[in-house]
Amino acid sequence: MRKLPLFVTFWVVLLTITAKSFAQMATIFDDFNGTQIDTHLWRVLTPFAASSVFESNGRAVLVQRGMLNSLAAFSNSLEVRGRFRFAGSSDHFRIVFRSDQQSIDSFGELGRMIVVMDQDGGVQIGESDIHTLALGSFPFAQDKDVDFRITDDGTNVSLFFNNANDPLLSASSTYRKGKCLSIIVKSLAHA
Repeated sequence: MRKLPLFVTFWVVLLTITAKSFAQMATIFDDFNGTQIDTHLWRVLTPFAASSVFESNGRAVLVQRGMLNSLAAFSNSLEVRGRFRFAGSSDHFRIVFRSDQQSIDSFGELGRMIVVMDQDGGVQIGESDIHTLALGSFPFAQDKDVDFRITDDGTNVSLFFNNANDPLLSASSTYRKGKCLSIIVKSLAHA
């Protein structure tokens, strides 16, 4: 399994991720305990002058839409597990998958399936450049860790929080732009 502790600062998120491709049983692990992002696992994208991505104290730090794009490709099924924390304000945390990691607009948005967790409590599963498939809410609290799990069997996507047996959101879609995973944090106030 791929376990990724990830801290997103400036605008916000602290995260630990495990991504696993069920079909290939491919696994990737990164504990972010080095001095720099492992470029054998990740491609760092900094779309704007103020964007940055780096490691610090065993965490990946993403600033102003800095992104981590997986180098590994995952086939039809994927599971992502993690832990994150909102530490800023008006931010949202995104896990994108089934992605080709190609930008679709001048803001650096990626075409793909997406799970968005907004600091104000909004949660969604969607086809990023098409439409939202499921909407919900969750009581996120400032500086409090939240565990999450995203499952994708190639058709059905579900989002779980804090080790719940039942998903908060579920949606069905076969929409696919590629086979990669990306992690992004964006400030809503500065979007």
